[in-house]
Amino acid sequence: MGNCLCGGARQQGLAGPAYERLDGGGGKQLLRSARGGDNLTPAGNPLPPVVHAKLAEHALGDGRLVLVGDVHGCLEELFALLDTLAFDHERDSLIFLGDLCNKGPRSQETVAAVRALCEGRAWAVRGNNDDGALAACARRRSAAWWGLQQGIEPPLAKHAWVGELLPEDVDFLMGLPFSITVEGYSIISVHGGLLPGVPLAEQQLELVLAIRDVVHTPDGS
Repeated sequence: MGNCLCGGARQQGLAGPAYERLDGGGGKQLLRSARGGDNLTPAGNPLPPVVHAKLAEHALGDGRLVLVGDVHGCLEELFALLDTLAFDHERDSLIFLGDLCNKGPRSQETVAAVRALCEGRAWAVRGNNDDGALAACARRRSAAWWGLQQGIEPPLAKHAWVGELLPEDVDFLMGLPFSITVEGYSIISVHGGLLPGVPLAEQQLELVLAIRDVVHTPDGS
């Protein structure tokens, strides 16, 4: 999944000049997670410092804007794709549309590589697999801290790799916004999707991460 809808900040410093809160800072009070907590993501993690980010046009390079979705730990394939596109790190800009991890063989290395790319002209939004991996990492660390062997929900097999995450990887994932609005292109980049007619700050985060289909009902809603 991964969508760029028409009409890390930079994960190293979300409050940098390229980013701002779309709602002037009050959006956290308007957002609701799947678990009903104003300050939690759908997987139960703390909300990032900026939930919906805006990427200023002047922060982009003078080349192409490339959007890549669902890398899923496939690091070699990611680099092969960028090579095929002849991606120019000096002129082109890159946005990852979430789900950097899980399913593929090199999740931690992929997170680290994207984190490094985001020190240049690259940015990323959060996907449901990224959010889930953070929650699994938190559960794993809690169990290790308390030395508990019972009463802790075991991690799913797809999260077995989270113990490989470095502290800087976790910080990077924790800082990923749920959307990036790109000025000059009139697009909103998200992993899942948005409900038509609902202001961005009022979108349910579960849907922003994981919605697949929008169906019109007989009453037109």
